[in-house]
This record gives sequence, C-alpha cells and structure tokens, in this order.
Amino acid sequence: MTPDVTDGKECGPEALLEYWKLFSLCFNDVCVELESLETGALVGSLVASVTVRMTISSEILRRVFPHLNSDGQGGVGGGKWSPLVGSLLGRRLVVRGSVLFDWDNKTRGF
Repeated sequence: MTPDVTDGKECGPEALLEYWKLFSLCFNDVCVELESLETGALVGSLVASVTVRMTISSEILRRVFPHLNSDGQGGVGGGKWSPLVGSLLGRRLVVRGSVLFDWDNKTRGF
C-alpha cells in the first residue's frame, strides 16, 4: 500500500489496519462478500458492490452504546444493562454497500 492510501476517512496503511483491527474486535463473524465488480463512472475507476455480515458482540455494545448500562460506562463500573441489549446481543447484521477504487498512475494499481 502507498503511504497515502485512504478509505475516504482514514489515511495511511497503519490507520487503515488499526480501523480494521478495531472493527474485527467489535464484531464477531465478519464476512465481506463481493457481489459485483463494475467499471465506475470516472475513467480508471472500479465499483465493487459488497455485502457485509457481522454479529453484534458485547464489545460493540460497550463501546458504542455505553449509555445502555446504568453505570453510563458500558458496564465498566458494574451497573445493569437495558433490556434492549439482550435483544441486540448476538443478532446478525447484513449491510450492503459499495467501494470505489481509483487507478493510481504512480503505482500503476488500484
């Protein structure tokens, strides 16, 4: 990867790897499936349609919804979880999206 590789938000190989590391720690059973790969509207671009499947873990609930625990810190200080957490934990999410790849003349790759 080039030093300026980006996903539109994170920039650089280390930042991208750190994001995916955190993502994989927060969700269980992550599966990214390529549905299609098409030429993009811009010259030298490709659009990948993907389906991402993942399971909601206690880690993601703690990090993203700490307010659902009575301690307000995701259960770090004990507390009691909202009944909503019980219905979310272990649920399977299916997210469909697309990823745009642009040609890089410098590295002669996407």
